[in-house]
Amino acid sequence: MTYTHTPFKIVGRSENDGEAFIIENADRTACWTTCSYDLAKDEDLVTQEDRELAEFIVKACNEHEKLVAVLRELIQDVESVGVREVVHGSIDWPDLVITYNKAKMLLDTEGAE
Repeated sequence: MTYTHTPFKIVGRSENDGEAFIIENADRTACWTTCSYDLAKDEDLVTQEDRELAEFIVKACNEHEKLVAVLRELIQDVESVGVREVVHGSIDWPDLVITYNKAKMLLDTEGAE
């Protein structure tokens, strides 16, 4: 997967009436968040929810690689013991196999790197 590298940060509001938060890293602007619209006043505005959304996007992007690494480690740990051993052997932990299967499916489906 090719993408703009982290870390991302919120660098401020757009110069166009300040209606969106700008998210970028050292190389480039990655995105502008959307803003809310006040129908009664017919104007764009940035709400606390908009700010929280921008912060969530930044956090999710910045933590993505760490989360993928943890999922890969979980998969490796289960496979090193043996999935069958976890289900039918001395380790009786069926929830671990469910989590293992979900992690494997997610990484296979998403092509996460």
